[in-house]
This record gives sequence, C-alpha cells and structure tokens, in this order.
Amino acid sequence: MPTQNITLHTPFLAKHRSKKLDITILNQIGFEKWLEAQTPKIHAQCKESKFEGKSGQIFQIHDIDGNTKSIIAGSEEKINYFDGSKIYDAIKNAFSNTSLKEISFCFSEYGVSEDALNIAHIGWGWAAYRFDMYKKAPKPQGEEQYPALVIAKAANEKRVKAFVESVCLIRDLVNIPANDMGPDELQYAAGFLCHTHDLKLKIIKDKDLIKHNFPMIYDVGKGSSRRPRLLDFSWGDKKNPSITLVGKGVCFDTGGLDIKPSQFMLTMKKDMGGSAHVLGLAHLIMSLDLPVSLRVLIPAVENSISGDAYRPSDVLNSRKGITVEVGNTDAEGRLVLADTLTYACE
Repeated sequence: MPTQNITLHTPFLAKHRSKKLDITILNQIGFEKWLEAQTPKIHAQCKESKFEGKSGQIFQIHDIDGNTKSIIAGSEEKINYFDGSKIYDAIKNAFSNTSLKEISFCFSEYGVSEDALNIAHIGWGWAAYRFDMYKKAPKPQGEEQYPALVIAKAANEKRVKAFVESVCLIRDLVNIPANDMGPDELQYAAGFLCHTHDLKLKIIKDKDLIKHNFPMIYDVGKGSSRRPRLLDFSWGDKKNPSITLVGKGVCFDTGGLDIKPSQFMLTMKKDMGGSAHVLGLAHLIMSLDLPVSLRVLIPAVENSISGDAYRPSDVLNSRKGITVEVGNTDAEGRLVLADTLTYACE
C-alpha cells in the first residue's frame, strides 16, 4: 500500500560533500553594492550573462581554473518563499549538465537576517519536493541530479524542517490517487502523525457513528464499501488556548446519485484536501511546540453510488438536532462537516 510509504520529507543534507558552494542572496540594493566592489571582469561577465540581481537569477563566480567557487542569487527587496524556490530551480537548470553527486550548497549568512534565511531554506525545500511513491525504485535524496542543501548554522533548523515537512505531507496526501487514499488510508496517515508525536488516535467507525450521534457522517459514507469514520486526536496543555481544526476528508466524491460529469470527477481525489491541510498544520503546530491546546477532527468518507447511497430529497438527522433535506447529493462536504463542527463546538 503506497500510503505506508508516507514519510516526512526533509530534503536537506546533514553534512557537506567534498565540494561546498556558498549561495549569497542579494536584493537589488545589496546587488548594486556588491557589483561596485567587483573587478571589471566580473562587471563584464554580469553584463554578458544579463545578471541584474533579480529574483530567480543566479551568477556563478569561478576560480582561476574556471570551476564554480560560489554563487550570487538575486531576490526581491524582502526575501520571500518564492525567492528560495526560484534559487533552487535556477541552480538545477544551471547545473543540469554537471554531476551534483559530490556538490552541496549552503546559503551564506552574509547580510541576511535569521528570518530571511529561514524563508530562503523553506522555499528551497518546497521546490525540492518530488512525488515518487509510484516509481519502482526511487533513488535516495541526493543521489539524483538535484541540488542538495545543507542548512546554514544561523538558520533555525527546527523551524525550517517543520514548514517543509508539513507542506510536503499535504502534497503527498493530496497527490495519492483515491484507490490508495480511502478512509482506511486517511486513518493510517493520521495514525502515522499521531505515532510521530506520541499521541493516541480515536476512531468512531461505521455504525458506531449512529451510536455516538454522527448521523450525517454515516449517511454520506454508507453507500461505499470503504466505511465512514471520524478521526480524533488531541495534543498540548489543556491550560493553553484551545484550537480545534476540522478537515473535510471526502476521499473521493462521485457526486453521489447526483453524479458529477466525468471532467469534474477527474480531480476528486483532492476532495480530502481539507483533511490533508489539517494534518499538515497540526504537524507544524506540534513540531514548533506552539502554546495551544490542539484538537484535530476529520470526518473520513467516500461519497459513492450504490443501493445504500443517500438520495436527493432524503431528510437527514444531524448531531445538532436540526433535520436537513438533501437537495443534491453532491453537497456531501457540508453534511459531514456540519456534524463535525457541532462536535467541535461542544
């Protein structure tokens, strides 16, 4: 099951390789000051290569033998995540014909605040994401033709890794196709996160949903052989401000008996994207040890078509005690969220 390959992506090297290349990030003002201090030869090379210190541009400084010894990278006036991603892409393109197995990169701390340095690392990490679960033998990070970065000592490694891991986890969960990402697999992903942070995952499944008064979660998911459930876990000191995250976990949405046209059903593996974001955000909160009392609730269902599926014009009971007439079975998300939000507010 590909879901069992879910991991926390950390696309950074622990130590440098035989050749280390520093990347100095300069905004427009910094670039102009740097250029003033350079030799006529560097001036000419910048002009010839049209390097103007803009975001997404890099300039390689070579030694006497013509080998790259360092890199200058342009950025916006205030470094943002896209700058880090563009630097990754620019280096990947610039070194496309060069073996990177013995090369590692590192952001220079020159003239850059810790916050800006963190942002550059995070942007790089997001650009380095690759979805390769379905490749027969994906090579380990660093063995392919991709730039590899060592986190600078002045950066906050804990913060950088938390942001990169969280977003890449979201991407993995949304990218996995629905045949490998049903309610069972979404439960596995939540369990993986709970295991990572030493938490207990509570599960209310199938007809137990009726017993525990989650009728609409059950009704939406009852038409599928992949049984509906509510996933629930908590973290943090109860004395801290309380935050509950609720994520829509519709693992595939056919539209139900009000079936979607095929072109709209094609992307419905992403209908559980709300739950993916909630899990990613929860990982970020827990990894950074934020001072909150966190609870995560995910109604995990598949909106399928069968003789047991709920119908247009059905009147459903809800946890809140309000009856709901179904005008369209493609409105399944608001139904499962209604029961879950009621529970969250309790």
